[in-house]
Amino acid sequence: SIRVGGPSENRPYRVFVAPSGVQKEDMVGDDVFELDMEGKVVAPPKTPMLRQSACTPLWYVVYKRVPSAMCVIHTHSMNAQLATLLDPTEKSDVIRITHLEMLKGVGNHSYDSVLEV
Repeated sequence: SIRVGGPSENRPYRVFVAPSGVQKEDMVGDDVFELDMEGKVVAPPKTPMLRQSACTPLWYVVYKRVPSAMCVIHTHSMNAQLATLLDPTEKSDVIRITHLEMLKGVGNHSYDSVLEV
C-alpha cells in the first residue's frame, strides 16, 4: 500500500491498495482501491468483483502507529510460503507446490502448475 496527501500537501490522506487474488501482471492501474484513513473506499477499482487484501487492516495499524510512514511493503517470501506446506503427518517423498506466482520463474511453469520437489 502507499499513502499520499496529508496536512503538508493541504489535502486528506489517501491509501492505495492492490486487490487480492489477482495476478499482478494482469492488473491495470484502475484496479487499485483508493481508501480514506478510516478504510472507507473513496474510489473502487474499475474491474468489478475485486476485493481488498485481507492484510489491509494491518497496513492501517502501521499508518496510525507510525505517522511518518508513507508506504507499507508487503511480500510473501518463498520461505514463508513453503513453511505453510509443511505437514508432520505427510509421508510423501516429494513436496507439491502450486498456485504461487513464483512458479512462473521456473521453466515451463505457470501460477497454477504443480511443481514437485
